[in-house]
Amino acid sequence: MSSSFMLCAIREVYESGSAGFVSGLLSSVENYINLQCRDLDSVHCDALRFTLQHCTAASLNLQWTSIPEEELESILPLFTHVSRLSVDRWLLLKMFHCCSVSDVQQEAASVLLSILQHKLDLSCRSAMDLTTNTDSEPLHLTADDCRATSRVIQRAHSDTKTQLILQDCEIHTAGMDELFPVLHSVQLW
Repeated sequence: MSSSFMLCAIREVYESGSAGFVSGLLSSVENYINLQCRDLDSVHCDALRFTLQHCTAASLNLQWTSIPEEELESILPLFTHVSRLSVDRWLLLKMFHCCSVSDVQQEAASVLLSILQHKLDLSCRSAMDLTTNTDSEPLHLTADDCRATSRVIQRAHSDTKTQLILQDCEIHTAGMDELFPVLHSVQLW
């Protein structure tokens, strides 16, 4: 199902207020919520939250999707209803920053790592959008980006090593200092 149709469908379901329609919609699309390449406004985010609140084990595709940060903070805790997540590196970084903002988001960090199967891909490969003219410039990770990434890994309290894919990323000394405390619990790529 196209992402524009899916966005219209979840919005209609949200506006109907019927939680029963969520399961009907998701069973017809094999629990796959495709919102790829969409710019979500507050009403779209309300519809996504409503959908996630009333589903279990949905696959969610948010690659190249724009979500306002204040909306993302309230969506992240609902990832407990998501079994698989697809995101590009820019949205993944936004999620890291949201998860590292407060202790309230600690569980969200753990869930995020789990649904990403402990694979945090910040490489150029995760940024390729074949629908646009994309170049493969390196991602410049700031000290704040590295601090947020480190906090997500620390807050997950997992025995599973996290794959941290930094291919095509540039990190300065201050950023490496932020990542140093989690190097024992990651596998760098």
